[in-house]
Amino acid sequence: MTSEKLLNILEDLKDEDFSKFNWFLRQPGSLEGFEAIKKRRLEHASRFDTVDVMVQAYKDHGAVEVTRNVLKKIRRNDLVQSLSDSSSESGVDVSDAGETSETRPTSSSQAPLPQTEDVMVPVPEPQPITYYQQTLQSNLQDKFLCMKEGWSDDKQRLDDIYTELYITAGPDTSTHINTQHEVRQVEITQQKQSSAEEPVKPSDLFKHPPGKYRRIRTVLTNGIAGIGKTVLVNKFVLDWTQKRSNRDVHLIFPFTFRQLNLLKGQKFSLSELIHECIPETVSISLEALNYIFKHLPSSGNSNYDKGRFKLLFVFDGRFGSPLFSALMGCQM
Repeated sequence: MTSEKLLNILEDLKDEDFSKFNWFLRQPGSLEGFEAIKKRRLEHASRFDTVDVMVQAYKDHGAVEVTRNVLKKIRRNDLVQSLSDSSSESGVDVSDAGETSETRPTSSSQAPLPQTEDVMVPVPEPQPITYYQQTLQSNLQDKFLCMKEGWSDDKQRLDDIYTELYITAGPDTSTHINTQHEVRQVEITQQKQSSAEEPVKPSDLFKHPPGKYRRIRTVLTNGIAGIGKTVLVNKFVLDWTQKRSNRDVHLIFPFTFRQLNLLKGQKFSLSELIHECIPETVSISLEALNYIFKHLPSSGNSNYDKGRFKLLFVFDGRFGSPLFSALMGCQM
């Protein structure tokens, strides 16, 4: 019966919306934990074929969840409601859809990815923080989806040009920084430095090294110029916007020191500075940001990997910036 209900939903889509629906099914990272379907399987696919492919790829429950997610992306919330109603009548729990061993996103340890804890932000009008999270993820995804490669003026999809880097425990390079025990330093290289070193995935940057537990609130990347630190930062943010990793992080605010240097000497509140430097955040009002910064950090554990609410600030391009030392010495 699931296939029939999905077919009814797709038949309610106009041709343009159906084309968008199939496009999202093929995009890596757009299906919130489900693998994208290969383009060749959906090329010239009819609505009947599309339903068959989804059910084969995700099973019944997963196909329902994927359909619901894509309908939201193409702004057909009327059909989302219809799908939810029909699923309830047939005994399909949409909220748990896709959580089978074949479709559940897994980490290297096969544990389910952590999720953000929701909380209501009451100003300027009540909205769950996940509403602001999804808005920011959508806006930032457009910004970080592509970047220039080398000296070329043409932008390429980051996923197409990204090369895996070795991220290892970095040397202690600053006495001032070392006094801050919540700072973890990592070294960025293009090849293994020794057989004993274990590379760290970008998604695991805030996890403490095995056997060396300590609270971590800051990660400092080191590496020669041009090694790929900016690419790594962009990849880290892009993966978050597409919910590939760090799904327990509520909000990420990516700054560059180039932007901050231009504003040196001016005064801003933190919320105003975010709006000034990150245009993608303007849909989150200053009032909402002020509430988030004032109330959420105090309601959880300050240890990054144990905190209930995670707000992450990313600062790229620190080398040569006089603001770096000042930033490391301030209390956020």
